[in-house]
Amino acid sequence: MKIGINTFYVVPGDVGGAEYYLMNLLKGLFAIDRDNEYVLFVTPENKDIYLPPSDNFKMIVLPFSNRKRSVRILFEQTALPFYVQKEKLDLLHSPNNVAPLIRNAASVLTIQTLHSFQYEKELPFLKTLYRRMHMRISSRMADHIITPCEITRKDAIQIHQLSPERVTSILDYVSIPILYPDGIHTDHAILRKYGIKKPYIFSPSSMFPYKNIQGMLKALKILQDRFKLPHSLIIAGRDEIGYYPHMKKLAGELGVLDRFKYIGCVLHEETPSLYRFADLMLFPSYSETFGIPVLESMAIGTPIVCSNRSSLPEVAGDGAVQVDPDDVEDMCQSIQRLIQDSEYNKEIVKKGHERARMFSCENAAKQTLNVYRSVCAARK
Repeated sequence: MKIGINTFYVVPGDVGGAEYYLMNLLKGLFAIDRDNEYVLFVTPENKDIYLPPSDNFKMIVLPFSNRKRSVRILFEQTALPFYVQKEKLDLLHSPNNVAPLIRNAASVLTIQTLHSFQYEKELPFLKTLYRRMHMRISSRMADHIITPCEITRKDAIQIHQLSPERVTSILDYVSIPILYPDGIHTDHAILRKYGIKKPYIFSPSSMFPYKNIQGMLKALKILQDRFKLPHSLIIAGRDEIGYYPHMKKLAGELGVLDRFKYIGCVLHEETPSLYRFADLMLFPSYSETFGIPVLESMAIGTPIVCSNRSSLPEVAGDGAVQVDPDDVEDMCQSIQRLIQDSEYNKEIVKKGHERARMFSCENAAKQTLNVYRSVCAARK
């Protein structure tokens, strides 16, 4: 097989989980597959991320900047189909929700997230409109679809009206060696940089309503007033829609403003320190693509209270305490027990370490390669 992989959507340091997904997949394919040919379509900005280590992988660098979404879409829909035909590919894998509408080969599509359909009112309008329109068309044109978890598979089948046999979930979305190729390093200087004092609860959450920050603040109120815990809540992540002022106002109304600190985006290499020195990682989100923070926290050894919704139960398994994100009382009881019961804390941390080791790039590659083979075989 001759397989193309579109990496245009990857802007180094600006994509997050979808970037790590592709790095994880490619590292696994590099490791297990010497028989098939691979063509990576890259740009000048991201070409250094995917240096092929073997002769059956090659790169084609298209001369445009993928930092501008409109330019990227133009090249994706015009130049990419041309190169697919020129290279005589058997299959093109589009790993981030949308694919070229002109098909010159079999098509495998990874649907990373369905937020544009489930939380469209909470997201930027134009980006959401484009994704809704293009993802629906791409999913119906694809020969096969991959999702990062079973719940997204079921949702994709329902939302896009797909036949179940055309959709496969592959849980090995990312692995710790991909997230931290040089190992996990921590430094108290990171806390000083952001003015963080112990003890604290850490939540790596973008400022969107579906991240349930309002629930975390309500829990912080109970932890302060009823359980007399001295912890602050530290939140790190993007704020694309100007949501932080609303959460700051809510914190003031609840009387926990002095214990709520939003530090915005942080460098990826800084996050291990924020996990390690926290007493607990709190992640009561209503919806996640995968839940990389849960995997990170399990590997680093910080106990977790997370939501029992979306992909999180599949990722966390028994390596975290799962709660109903709408049940603030249960959330508080779980937090209080993990912080104050040292034996229970150690048990959850141990299970988390074991769970984190289960995720591997080789598993992701083997399952994805099986999809490639079945799609190409069906077209012969």
